[in-house]
Parts: sequence; structure tokens; C-alpha cells
Amino acid sequence: MSTTNHVDDMATVDPRGRAAVYSGDTVEGLMDGNGTITVTEPGPNEGNTFSGQFHAGKMHGKGTWTSKESGSTYTGDWVNGVFHGQGVFAWKDGTKYEGEFMDDKFHGRGTKTLADGTVEYAGLWWCDEPVDDEGDN
Repeated sequence: MSTTNHVDDMATVDPRGRAAVYSGDTVEGLMDGNGTITVTEPGPNEGNTFSGQFHAGKMHGKGTWTSKESGSTYTGDWVNGVFHGQGVFAWKDGTKYEGEFMDDKFHGRGTKTLADGTVEYAGLWWCDEPVDDEGDN
């Protein structure tokens, strides 16, 4: 039977292989349960954080990712370390996409709204691109 433990500031790597620190629940040494991971590896991803649910060492369930550099956030469903399911991606300027995601991309039904409240596109998306009702870009 597996035992859940809690750790603070455990050195680890994020699901994409970057050096990071993790605070939260673990099972058999893997991030599993609720926690927060912060990338510590120097570079453009340094300081990025994820707070939410983990399973078997990956972001899995509900959670929020924040980019320190760009100020962008994603809040929603995660599967095996990627945006997958329902969620909201928000840019620092206030523009946001709300809808379905697959493998870190806008994919399925969703709405992109500009910072001033203008709906740029509402409908079907395929791999980050809006498509018309007939399925064409």
C-alpha cells in the first residue's frame, strides 16, 4: 500500500525535464496529490509555477500555471502534464481564450475575447487555429 507524504522545497524536475522545486504531496517519491512546482533552471521558463493536482509525477487534474516572464496564465484541466479539457488561457493584456484544449492547444469549442471585451472568435478551434462551421481554416 502506498503512503502519501508531504514535502517542502524538494529538488526535482518538471514534466518537461527542467530543474524545479516542489512542495506538496508525494507517493513513492513522485509528485502525487496537491502541490506547487516552480521552475528554477535559468532561462525563459525560470520562475514559472504550477499549483494544483499531480499524479505519478505530472500535472494531472485541476490546476493553474503561471508564466513569470510573460504574465500569461492557464487555469483548468490537465492530463499527463499538458492543458487538456476545459480551461481558460489569459494573456497579461487581458485577452483570454476560454474553452476546450487538447495537448496544450486551443482545440474544440472555445471563445477568444480581447482585453476590451470584443469577441475575436467564438466557435470551433483546431490546433490553435479557428475554423469555420464547415471545418475549414
